[in-house]
Amino acid sequence: MSVPKRLPKTPSLGQAIFVRFVILLSLSFAPLFIGILYTMEYGFRSYVYAGDIRKAHEFASLLESDYSATGSWKKVQPFLTRPPFGYQTEQTSPGYRLIQERVVVLDNSRRVVLDSKHVLLGTVHPPEHLTNAVRLFDKQKKPLGYLLIGTMIDPALTINHQAFLADMAVILLILFLASLAVSLPLAFWLGSRISRPLKILVKETQQAATGHWTWSVPSSSPREIQTLAQEFQRLGFSLKASETRQNELIADAAHELRTPLTVIRGTLEAMIDGVFPLEKRTLENVYSETQRLEKIVESLRQLQDLRTTRVKPTPFMWRTLIDQVVGLFQASALENHQTILIRCAEKIQGWGESEGVIQVLINLLSNALRYTPKGGTVTVEISAVYRGTQLSVEDSGPGIPFQEREHIFERFVRLDPSRSEKTGARGLGLAIAREIILRHSGSIRVTEAPRGGARFEVTFPSAQLNSFS
Repeated sequence: MSVPKRLPKTPSLGQAIFVRFVILLSLSFAPLFIGILYTMEYGFRSYVYAGDIRKAHEFASLLESDYSATGSWKKVQPFLTRPPFGYQTEQTSPGYRLIQERVVVLDNSRRVVLDSKHVLLGTVHPPEHLTNAVRLFDKQKKPLGYLLIGTMIDPALTINHQAFLADMAVILLILFLASLAVSLPLAFWLGSRISRPLKILVKETQQAATGHWTWSVPSSSPREIQTLAQEFQRLGFSLKASETRQNELIADAAHELRTPLTVIRGTLEAMIDGVFPLEKRTLENVYSETQRLEKIVESLRQLQDLRTTRVKPTPFMWRTLIDQVVGLFQASALENHQTILIRCAEKIQGWGESEGVIQVLINLLSNALRYTPKGGTVTVEISAVYRGTQLSVEDSGPGIPFQEREHIFERFVRLDPSRSEKTGARGLGLAIAREIILRHSGSIRVTEAPRGGARFEVTFPSAQLNSFS
């Protein structure tokens, strides 16, 4: 038996959940953080832009009055340094400095005629820049031009506005780090809670390796963990049952093989010591025991093969198989004055592995003839049942006690050991028959025959319902 390889050292499930939770949280917060910053900046820019439009409407009447009083935009230029155009204050180190409100006036040809910063004078603005510009009029309501203020001229934010956004970004980052710090204990607790039932399962598995089967997890565990524990428990019971069956098979096989081996050994020792003469009859007895030994080994091999191979189904005619099997026993039945009756229509078709079905017929018919007294009758019948076909083999023997019926399909079970020694029964025929029937998705049971004997009923499902194993 090979030794399991030593597993590489990897993080525990709790640690893996903790790390993945932190990574997931970080990956979730990063786009959220960026999205909030983008949304906040966009909203703030819209707010500033709307405020500049509102200011433009407020300042328009003042500029119109200044223009009417001076008659020239150049003479209006000095007025931009006084309130209400005023100044904004910007905090700097070590004190404050004044920032003039940006004001631009365009004439009717969209040429800049007034600029508080003297940067755009003489330039012409495209029409799309004047979508929200405020129109200026003289006293006669004739258009004088357009007024733009702040972000209506240049979308770039002022230093004050940029500082505000930077402060908000720092606050959001602090909130993100605080949320991450609060989530770390939660992630650790969650990883521990999920991994705890699995640790219990690992411990239970280690105990199961030593033969202690408990398989219990806390009832508060998640449903998936409890389901896994139940499956482990089912697997453990199955392995335990398999181990028990294997031990029983070894013990039964050893017991069955011991008898012929003892006879062979005793006879040979007697021949060597001169107790038995070296004659044909003595050798025939030894040969008979070796044949018996060979049949037991072959039956065990066949029983094992049935559990490891798959059925290859083909259609067959029931009457043909029954006639073939009955022909094998006809001579011995006549010798014992036994009658074999066949009740089967010619056209009843079956579906399965014909060799396996023949083996079932041989085992059931040989078992029936073995326990049928001289002058008795064995009946083989095929009948249609719901969604399948039923094979019944009925004898006129002593029958099988009710309390023994569920055990007769087990290996090496013989109800009458003394008769088995005489008939050569090995207690494997019915076990082999049951395995073949189960491989055909069928069923077998034994009841009491009307004449008092045993009646074996085998049901084979139809081809449409048969799921061969």
